[in-house]
Amino acid sequence: MNWTIDNQSHLDKGIADYIGHIFNLTTKHFTDKLRDPPLGVKPITLRYDCTNGPIVYWPLKQDRYEIGICVEGIFPHQIIFQMAHELCHIYIDPRMNGTFTEILCHKTAFDVLEDIGAPFTPQGQQGVADYIQGRKATSEQKKSLLLNSIDLDWIKKSVTSLEQTNTLVDREINDLIALKLKEIIDSIDKYGIIKHVKYSVDCPPSTDVNDLNVIPITKINFAVLVENIEKENKVWADSLNEWK
Repeated sequence: MNWTIDNQSHLDKGIADYIGHIFNLTTKHFTDKLRDPPLGVKPITLRYDCTNGPIVYWPLKQDRYEIGICVEGIFPHQIIFQMAHELCHIYIDPRMNGTFTEILCHKTAFDVLEDIGAPFTPQGQQGVADYIQGRKATSEQKKSLLLNSIDLDWIKKSVTSLEQTNTLVDREINDLIALKLKEIIDSIDKYGIIKHVKYSVDCPPSTDVNDLNVIPITKINFAVLVENIEKENKVWADSLNEWK
């Protein structure tokens, strides 16, 4: 997908070029891993927006996607994380959102950072690992919860609880669930779950790709999600057996 930077905040050209370079690599990575998003390949307008961003803007446009990010300076890990998270929404289906969608886009942001982040830090892959470990440690401390104490049943109960209050973003819980999902499924199919989410929610978007009506809050049906995964890979579905 081609893209442009809508530089309304008059970013320094060097920073704008740097952000653009990272965005180009991030979008290419999504294309390599997932091919086309469900609403098709469209140009992307990238905005620097610290009022609303990071965000995929609604209402959606027929001729393009619009993404806002907010990074105060040159922080490559944060830039990649935000871009990957918002691109994940486009590749799930930008007409919908929900607690599990947010968590999965958190996971995907960690995935992409792992895959392409090393060249952007002098510490290479170790620098990426340290960033992710730092996020994990902060989340564990703030929630008084260790990652190794989380299991699939806890994830299901936690997501359901957050859905009941329409809570889309709890950064620390999202981090911990995302990292636990990485432990469980990355060795089987790191990015594959993305394509199954929109078919596993209570109120999926229209099958008409020209219908841009949005569904701001969806709830995941874990049993249906596993059933959909099982059609593709039984071993992978068995790893999520507690959700059946």
